[in-house]
Formats: sequence, structure tokens, C-alpha cells
Amino acid sequence: MKSSPDADIVLVPHTHWDREWYEPHEVFRLRLVHVLDDVLDRLDQDPEFRFTLDGQAMAIQDYLEIRPGSRARVERLVTDGRLAIGPFLILLDEFGCDGETIVRNLELGGTAAGRLGAVMQVGYLPDMFGHTAQMPQILRGFGIEHAALWRGVPDAVREHAFTWSAPDGSTVRTEYLFDGYGSALDMFAVPGRLAELSAQYRHRTRSWYGEEAVVGMLGTDHSAPAADLMERVREHNTQAPATGAPRIRVVTLGEHLLAGSTERASTAVVHGELRSHARGNLLPGVFSIRTNLKAEMAAAELALTRAERLDALFSDEDHRGSPTRTTAPSSTSPGSGSSRAAPTTPSPAAGSTRLPTRCPRAWLRRRTSAERSPSGSPVVWPPRCRPTRTSSSTPCRGRGPSRPRWS
Repeated sequence: MKSSPDADIVLVPHTHWDREWYEPHEVFRLRLVHVLDDVLDRLDQDPEFRFTLDGQAMAIQDYLEIRPGSRARVERLVTDGRLAIGPFLILLDEFGCDGETIVRNLELGGTAAGRLGAVMQVGYLPDMFGHTAQMPQILRGFGIEHAALWRGVPDAVREHAFTWSAPDGSTVRTEYLFDGYGSALDMFAVPGRLAELSAQYRHRTRSWYGEEAVVGMLGTDHSAPAADLMERVREHNTQAPATGAPRIRVVTLGEHLLAGSTERASTAVVHGELRSHARGNLLPGVFSIRTNLKAEMAAAELALTRAERLDALFSDEDHRGSPTRTTAPSSTSPGSGSSRAAPTTPSPAAGSTRLPTRCPRAWLRRRTSAERSPSGSPVVWPPRCRPTRTSSSTPCRGRGPSRPRWS
């Protein structure tokens, strides 16, 4: 990425938001409302401030359910490029759901963010416990050419960007957040020492970036950067020529990654899954906890897949199962949330198998009615979408021979 002409460090203020984790969803949403009230006020008051809302549109949707009156200014800030939202609807666990759920999650996230003004064209995956091999292919399918992530990258990668390749050959340029999504927090940890600490950060990361501008992720879980951030940055930049400290520019993640053209191609290419623990623990224990949630999720996805195939083939109605397709967040179905919060958190697939079972029944009723099947006569429907040989038996009441009627 071409180095910013007016900065040595590009700073990305953001927050990482679990919809539920060690507290239930409604507790976290109350905190989200307070955080975003403050962030939106600061964006309104300071045109140089930027904020990236975690890559998931559901966070802003949760906020607007409580603050519907803020929709107009959210739309204005998103359209102006100062508040970055999307492209996903939620940040899901890529190994805890099927591929269609990932695709649908990205589709719905893009739609939700687009309705508010714009979709961030970066596949931002800050805290997933590893990444599926097909993610570059899925992102490319939605026209997204960039990703940014932390966990799972193999130790062989020694620069801040690499080319991530899917099994089908699709690739995305991937910004490697090798120091996590809070890499710039230490720069602002001690008041009055930003010049010193920013110089240390630039020196420490120089081997990763060379002469390019360093990316500093300024944010952490469930909070926003300090209220005096922009005042400190402006004061620092004013003094930088005299102190020799690196200049800082505040941006959204998409604003930085999509600005200009790539000056230096990445030499590292990574194929397939990202499952390395080299610089970020993948928390493998999540695969063997909350198995009831995982089983319910799998059953709901299977039922949805069957119903949606039938729906696509034979129905003019849209019964797509968005509630289930978007309930695999990275702290829910994997089970990394606390046991104290789990009983108050609805099962991600609760009730989701009901709609899929009713779609085939509704279609069969319409089909048999159109075929004028006698009332009460059995109907045999093979669920596979290809020719098959099978047998079926059913008890018949009344007298006389009974002959099957095939549709």
C-alpha cells in the first residue's frame, strides 16, 4: 500500500463488539448505546474524526433499535465516509456454521449497510478463531478485494500484507493485524508521551512495513477511544517537525486500504485455511463446549438448506431463513461466552427449524391441489433433486384395490 504522503502512522479508531459474551445481549446492547451516543456526537463535532464499527452491520442495527431517531445522522456519517460499517451482518465463527451461512451473512450485511449509505469494502475479520479456506472466494463473489484479520496466519508471513488464496484460485489482498486489533493502544497509554511512544511503535514495526505507513489499530472490546483523542493527535502533529516524531493521520480501515494503488506487491502467498497459533491463540477448546448449541445450529442449517432448495425450484415466495443464517457469532455458537450469561442468551437456532419444515408442506399442498389429488390420498415426495429409486408404504382405509398416483 502506498505510504500516506502526510503520515507515518495511520490510526484506525474502532471498537470490537461481542453481542454477548460474559454478559447477555441486552446488557452489552445498553453499553453499545452509550458508546455510540458518544462516538456519533464526536463525529458530528469533529470532521477529522473517523470510526470503524467492527465490520458487522448488526452493531449499528442494534443501536438504531434503541435510538431510531439517530438514523438520519448515521446515514449522513456513513455516506460521508467517516463512519465505516459492514460488510458482514455479524462476525461469525467460520468453522461453526456451513458455507451458505457465511454467504448469506455477507449478503445481508451488505444490504443492511447499503441501506444506511455505504458498505465498507474490506472483509474485516478481527477476532475469529481461524479462517475457512473459501473466505477469499466468498469475498470475491461480493466484489471485495481486501481482507484484514489477526488470528490464524502462519509464522512464515513476515510482512504486513499477504495474498490469501482460496482453493478455486480466488485471491484477496490481506492486511495482517499481526499485533492484534489493539496494536496502537500503548501509544496513548501515558498522557504527555505520545511523541516518544509513537516513535517506539514505528521503530518496533518497521521490519513489517518498511517505508510504508504503519497501521495502528486503536480500539478494544466494548469501548471507544478516549474523548480527547483528536486533540492529542493534532497537538502531536503540530510538534512533530520539532520533535522528529512520526506524523499521525486518523482514518477508517477502508479509507486506508482502498486509497490509491498498491505500490509494492506482497511477496507472501498463503493458500487455504488459516489455522496457525503463531501470533494469536485460536482457542481450540471452543470446539468441544456448548455442544447443544452446535447441534441445534447444524440441525437448523440442514433443515433450511433442504427447504431453500425446494423453495428456489418451485415457489415464487421468498422464505430464506435469515434468523438462523445469521446466528453464529464468534462468542455464541462456539461457546466462548461465560456460563453465567449462557442461560439468558437464546439458543441461536431456537425455533429456526419450524419455518423450513412448513415451506415444503405448503408447496406440497399447493402442488397436490393443482394436480387435483383426491382428498386424504397419500403423496410421496423424494427430497433429492435428482432421479432416484425408492419404495414407500402407507396404510389405506376402505375396500378395494389402491393404486398410487405419481406427481
